[in-house]
Formats: sequence, C-alpha cells, structure tokens
Amino acid sequence: MLELAKKIELTQGLVLWDVLYCHPWDWWENKMDTGFDKCEGQGLKPQVWWLCEIEDACQKAKWVHLVGDGRQVDIDGRLAIYGGDGSPARYPMLMCALVARLPDGAVRIMQAYAHPIQAIKWWLPVDSNLERQAVRDLLSVMNWLQDDKQVLLEMLKPLFSWNATGARPDFVVSHRQDPKPCVVIETMGREDASYRERKLRTLQRLAAHTVIEDDRVKDPTGAGKKLSSAVARWALGTSVRGSPRGRRGALSCS
Repeated sequence: MLELAKKIELTQGLVLWDVLYCHPWDWWENKMDTGFDKCEGQGLKPQVWWLCEIEDACQKAKWVHLVGDGRQVDIDGRLAIYGGDGSPARYPMLMCALVARLPDGAVRIMQAYAHPIQAIKWWLPVDSNLERQAVRDLLSVMNWLQDDKQVLLEMLKPLFSWNATGARPDFVVSHRQDPKPCVVIETMGREDASYRERKLRTLQRLAAHTVIEDDRVKDPTGAGKKLSSAVARWALGTSVRGSPRGRRGALSCS
C-alpha cells in the first residue's frame, strides 16, 4: 500500500505518500508537520491522512485508544465506528483519520472512521468475528492445497462492487496463475430476516458464479471444516490437472 501511495498524484508535485502517516508516533511526536508544510506549499489546506490500529474506542464520546498505547486520542470532529458502539465485531480496528493544522497552529483530528481488521499488522477489513474465523479457515486450506497438492490459490476481499455483479461478496478465491475460474464465499453472520433478505439479494446477483454459503450461525462447530472441504473440492476440480473449469451454481458445504 505504501509503495502504491508513492505513485498516486494528488496534485502536481504532491503524491499521497507525502500526506499519509501510518504510525502512532506520527501523532505523538508531531511528525505530521512535514505533510502540512507540503500541502501549504501547493496552496492547499494543511491536511494529512493518518492510518493507525486501535484497540478501544467510543463513538459517542469521540475518543480512541491506539494499539499498545494507553493514552486517549480525542477526535474533534465526527468519529464513525463500523456497527456503532454496540457492534459485536470489535477490535482490533483500523482507523482512517483526516488530521488538520488549524490557523492557530493546533493539530486536530477533523473526522475519522474505524473498521474491524483481521489482526494487528494485518489490515484485511472484516465485518464480523465470523468473517475472521472464515479467513483463518480459508488460509488453512489454501496452505494445505499449496503444500500437498501444489495448487496455488489467492484470496480477494472486495471493498466495492465486484466484477460488474453489483454485489460486494465477502471473499473471492481464485487460482493464482489463472484468476478466471473463481469461487465466491458468503459468510452468514446473522439469522434475522432483514439480514437474510439482503444476503439473498447478494446471492442472486452472484448467480453466474460458483458460490459457497458459509453459515457459521447455524453450524458454529462444523462450518469451518465444511468450508475447507468445499474450497478444496472446487480447487482440485478446477485446477489444470483436474476436471473441466468454470462450473457455476451453488457448491454445497455439507
């Protein structure tokens, strides 16, 4: 990500790297002044982006605690936390904050958003603890396929509408050397009717692809093994030495 930031030009003479900070000490040690100065040198407002891991927060009171640091960081503007203060998908989270230097020289966080991530130092966004479990199971079966079957897979976590489907699936697994055959994993996180209706609409938009329904709510003890088995069957069935590629429809997790 940081290498990509060096290539994204915000304006002539200013790239994202110049105004992006990713360490807690950038805040405590006033290291953002360089970014502020570069913005002002381009005739822009002195504002920078700050990405950091947090281990606790309160949306209502507008404060966060950084990972490994007991001090409280106050948010002057709006703080939005995925799912709100009562969300079951909690920490660690990644906070993306807009930091500004005011005319009087004070440095303030003007707005911030926090989203759960897979683990500390692994900024893979997840929407629930069940998704965290699914990621661990997917990595386990992918490692097994690589070591024992020489089948190399890769996993995608879409952040936006994926592949012209109008849907944002939870995970997409494909072959590393040929990403065209792929399998979509939808992790079911709740049982309430409105949630299931939204998931049904997502599945309908993904009907042209092979989909695995990972229902950890209904089967919390067996879902991981079922997901691993279903992904392994798909991977071996679509590998170069396997059966014909590209079968569509639902793939059973039973």
